[in-house]
Order: sequence, then structure tokens, then C-alpha cells
Amino acid sequence: MSAEAVDPSVAPSLVDDVALRLQRQVGLVPARGLGVVRRAVFFALLTWLPLVAWALYTGRILPGGVDEPLVMHFGVHVRFLLAVPALILGEAMAHRVSTTLIPYFLTSGVVPPAQRGAFVRVVGSVARLRDRTLPWLLIAVVVLAWTILQGELFYRLPKLPVWIGVANPVADIAGVTTGGSSRWLAGR
Repeated sequence: MSAEAVDPSVAPSLVDDVALRLQRQVGLVPARGLGVVRRAVFFALLTWLPLVAWALYTGRILPGGVDEPLVMHFGVHVRFLLAVPALILGEAMAHRVSTTLIPYFLTSGVVPPAQRGAFVRVVGSVARLRDRTLPWLLIAVVVLAWTILQGELFYRLPKLPVWIGVANPVADIAGVTTGGSSRWLAGR
């Protein structure tokens, strides 16, 4: 890599978005850095502890009281205690790669000097898109539409026999649950 100085506008972080800045304002993210370990622990507990609290409150945490207690749903624990932190820890790698690799396109000569201006404009437009609220609005609309349509589709489907093992066919098809079709396909 060349030792020449790189224009900071050509090395944007892909993860320094609206959500990260909001988390920084409330103190979850430090002023410098990404605070990935702190956020990984926080969001793992934020997603997992309410389920555990509800299971404790309703008596559904341990075997004996119900057929499928929370302690037996390993997929729930893996999703919230491993996958959520892994996604947040992955932001550190995405930040490091984006701030190192994007300037390297210029310093290595991959982008010829004649096209430097166009490259800088494209990188700037990506950074502006990252900073807009429209992507967050679109994500919210898609999640809300999926949530509403999933419920509508489920209640409009013909009722399936109990022996098939699919409690919610729409959720199972979407991969939302850990049971149902996976047990049916496994022959249980």
C-alpha cells in the first residue's frame, strides 16, 4: 500500500450510519470507536432477557409445566446469544475493511487518476445514502408489511392436520420458527 495521505472523504465507514450515531448520543457507543463488545452484550441481553423473564413469569422456562419449555429451544438461545452479537461484532470488520479497502483503490492504481473524481463522487453518494433516513424507512415498511401479511396469510390458509407437525406454515416456510417443518422433514 502506498504511504501517501488519503483524503478522509474517500475512506467512509459503512457502519457509521444513523443508528450508530443515535446509539452514540444515548451513550451506548463511546465518542471514539464503535463499542462493538458493549453493543453486542447489550443487544444480546435486550433480545434474550425479555423472553427469559416472560418464561419465568408464566412458568414456561423449565420442563414439567409445559411440553416445550424455553430451556429446550436451543435455536432461540443461539439466535439471541450468538447470532446477534456476531452480527454486531461483524460491524467492526466491515468498518475496518471499508476504511482500508476503499482508499486502496486510489493508492494502488486500480482507479486511474483520470477517473479519481468520478470515484470520489460515487463514494460520496454512497456515504450520503448511508446517512439518509429513507433506507431505514424502507426497512421499516418491509418489516411491517411482512408482519401484517404473514398474519393475514396464516389465517387464510386451510387448516393443516395436526400430525403434519407444522404449527404455523407461513412462519415455517419463512424460517421464522425452529420447529414445525424442520421436525416434519426430519421424520419426527
